Amino acid sequence: MKAQLMSVAVASFVFLSLGQNASAVDGIGGGAGFDSESEFPFVAGIETEIPLEFFVQNLGVNDVEVTLGGETPPGISYVPRNDSVVLSPGGVSDYVFSIRVSEETPPGEYELVPSIRPQVNFDSEGGSSFLPGIAGQLVAKVVGASADVSIRAENFYTGTPVQGQLSLFYADTPTLPVRIAQTDEPVLQAKVVPGNYVARFDVPGLQTVEEEFFIVEGESREVVIRVEGLQFTLASAQPISDSDGNVFAAELVAVIRNDLARVTEPTTLEVEVSRNGQPVETLILAQYPEFPEGVTQQTLNYVPESGFSGGLWEFAFRLRGPDFVVKPAALESFRAPSFFELNFWNILTGLAIFGLTLLALPRRTWRWIAGRLRRKEKEVEQYVS
Repeated sequence: MKAQLMSVAVASFVFLSLGQNASAVDGIGGGAGFDSESEFPFVAGIETEIPLEFFVQNLGVNDVEVTLGGETPPGISYVPRNDSVVLSPGGVSDYVFSIRVSEETPPGEYELVPSIRPQVNFDSEGGSSFLPGIAGQLVAKVVGASADVSIRAENFYTGTPVQGQLSLFYADTPTLPVRIAQTDEPVLQAKVVPGNYVARFDVPGLQTVEEEFFIVEGESREVVIRVEGLQFTLASAQPISDSDGNVFAAELVAVIRNDLARVTEPTTLEVEVSRNGQPVETLILAQYPEFPEGVTQQTLNYVPESGFSGGLWEFAFRLRGPDFVVKPAALESFRAPSFFELNFWNILTGLAIFGLTLLALPRRTWRWIAGRLRRKEKEVEQYVS
């Protein structure tokens, strides 16, 4: 395996004196989040981006502004998440960017050297100066063949979807496998070049499950990662209404299955409540000194302080540990009817009765009303004149 570029960056770290009267020095440390000479695959004929990052630390006593640089051939570009990042003394940051390959880029292997360009601004003396940067070497491999892959995770025992982070790694590289796609959605779909890959399911801080596979040109493959894990098997929020249809409470039910070992640290089962997209409150359903193996269930009849006014009510269940968060596959919600919705037919009936009453008035009543209106108009005209 190639040496990690971070060691190269640290080894080539330099300092810059601030001036004749300054004893402090400035400099940056860090490195690339990928191995030197890693190969990243791109399908020819479609525009594709693969995210990468540098780790950067300001080791000096002045603010340092870092930007992304490096030459690229036509059709390939670097796309930073932020044009520049300013690090305070001692500050650290991940500088995230993507390599973008346009649909016009012909097949081939393109050597790239993205770099971090730091600039230090002197507070006391004014002016600025550039420091040597950090660089990473990689190869963009554009291939004129493709396949389609869909990745999802499910519980080993129940077959139900498991919520977590899905990642796809390309393994046909002289270095460790490189990550080319990632999502928090239930399914990861990608168009890839033929070759060897690793699909990964993560619940950060809790567990990681991987599945290796090979895909050939023109193939459409579904990869299912079966997880023996910690997951919600039920997260439910059902409205409770009175005889008139008014929602006065919600029955919240959470069922969690733990197929891992007992979690020996404190965990909290909570529900974030919102109405029409605006937060209402966060409920604590239960707190556990240790979370047990097997199935755990919690139920609560929830009544908001101001009642269930009309609108869309949403309930985001979470099991939160010191280093992890587990969520159900879907958000629970229901719509509470407004006063107008509940009384629509009563209001419509009242308007209809009022209209029929007006139509039923005798003709002399209408003549009397019209006469009253004409007299009022004359009085107003006389007052104005």
